Amino acid sequence: MRTFVFFISACILCQSAHAVKISGTITDDKGNILAYASIFVKGSSVGTTSNNRGRYFLDLPSGNYTIVCQYVGYTRQEKKLALAGEPITLDFQMSIQQTNLKEVTVKPGGEDPAYEIIRHAIKKRKSYENPLDSFTCEAYIKTLIRSRSLPSRILGKTFSDEDRKDLGVDSEGKGIIYLSESFTRIAFKKPDKIKLEVISGRESGSNGYGFNFPTFINFYSNNVNIFITQLSPRGYVSPIADGALNYYKYKFLGSFFEDGKEINQIRVIPKRRFEPLFSGTINITDGDWRIHSLDLMLTKDYQLEIVDTLKIRQIHVPITPQVWRTQNQVVDFSFKKFGIDVYGNFLNVYSNYDPEPRFRKKYFNNVVVKYDTGVNKKSFAYWDSLRPVPLEPEELEDFRVKDSTFKSRNDSASLRRTADSLRKKQGRITVMNIFFNGIKRSDFDPDHPASIHVQPLIPGLEYNTVEGLVINGEASFLKEYKKTGNSIEFTPHIRYGFSNTHLNAWATLTLSERKFLQDMEGETYSRSSWIFSG
Repeated sequence: MRTFVFFISACILCQSAHAVKISGTITDDKGNILAYASIFVKGSSVGTTSNNRGRYFLDLPSGNYTIVCQYVGYTRQEKKLALAGEPITLDFQMSIQQTNLKEVTVKPGGEDPAYEIIRHAIKKRKSYENPLDSFTCEAYIKTLIRSRSLPSRILGKTFSDEDRKDLGVDSEGKGIIYLSESFTRIAFKKPDKIKLEVISGRESGSNGYGFNFPTFINFYSNNVNIFITQLSPRGYVSPIADGALNYYKYKFLGSFFEDGKEINQIRVIPKRRFEPLFSGTINITDGDWRIHSLDLMLTKDYQLEIVDTLKIRQIHVPITPQVWRTQNQVVDFSFKKFGIDVYGNFLNVYSNYDPEPRFRKKYFNNVVVKYDTGVNKKSFAYWDSLRPVPLEPEELEDFRVKDSTFKSRNDSASLRRTADSLRKKQGRITVMNIFFNGIKRSDFDPDHPASIHVQPLIPGLEYNTVEGLVINGEASFLKEYKKTGNSIEFTPHIRYGFSNTHLNAWATLTLSERKFLQDMEGETYSRSSWIFSG
């Protein structure tokens, strides 16, 4: 048995040792950086995406390959190379996509050729919406949020220089305020069974797992949902939805060829404002009428909620001769309200698709998300070997500085100093606190924090003909136990009517317990609460 294990380990190490790193930069023909270009091995779903500076890398075993570089609006490039052992630099200089319009003639008052292409795409939409009965794939997910400026006060609270430092921004409010990356395995089976296995995840400046849920945005659906329903409760009308011709105008921009296949480039234009519609370009393959790539935008004028703009870029690749899937997806957003000006993106890189997986019996069960036991304990070397998209220098620095600060603050001595400092900052109790603002106090114990909250008296005043003027008093005492996740809360109430002079008093005791359950399928937890009142 030991010999067998040693043989397998040796094979894995040997394969890893012979992996060759390909790296390079993606630019246009004028030297401008092309961020988030798609780079993949032709004939496979193995690939990566360039970062915000156009840098990429790819680890492959020795052999002969054709490397493909793709960017929406630019001519696709292919380069053949032989990997023997030494790292290779492979740069791509992309040219603007030259579309062919010579054979297109639009007579005055005639219909633009784009409409016929869209009609074909609409007819094929349903068959492409969910073409696989089941599949597995892997997803690298990176979330980045940057700040351009922050106000001196937020919702009445002063935003001090110390607060800015904790957040990771400079004196002008510029900097990275959130950064995470994760690696997740995805399994799907019709009609709606899904399982996510989060292999690794990290969040800058904390021990969190990061944002590790893939965001499949399916433009073959009539109604396109994006992240959360709060962005638009109705969803958004796809440019190739069954009724899309009632909502959009289309303009044929020309066509180009890739691998002998003609790709039609079409501009998508909303007919009316204040409806949930996209604008931008969508590229449709000729003959089979499927989505090749797209670059679409949403704004506040078209029922986008919460954020101001949302831009979605996708590139689709064949994983079988008949099935195409999203290879990379970038969602850029911007938000500007209350003096807060932030922007960022959600990057998803999908790879290693298996269109015919074999799942063991009862693989799909009540466990939807399974976390590896060491999900947030991976080393820097691990991430460097796994990450398909190079981090930018600022991102590397953000991880380094914030992780170091987090580690320092969470040693026992630092936690005690922090708790002492926070207790002092609570200040003294004033008349305004008692009558208008309420009182909040905590001991900031790192392991067993206790807090008390007294409700203000004035907002609780009432009047009725029986009791007359009524005063209500309420306070709560909460004790938490960090390691177990359990807590106990005691909340006394009093109510006094000045006309009937009745004093009513009662209290509520709440006990909360968190239980962890672990089996071969993963780890889940449940929370139980017992409430006693009288």
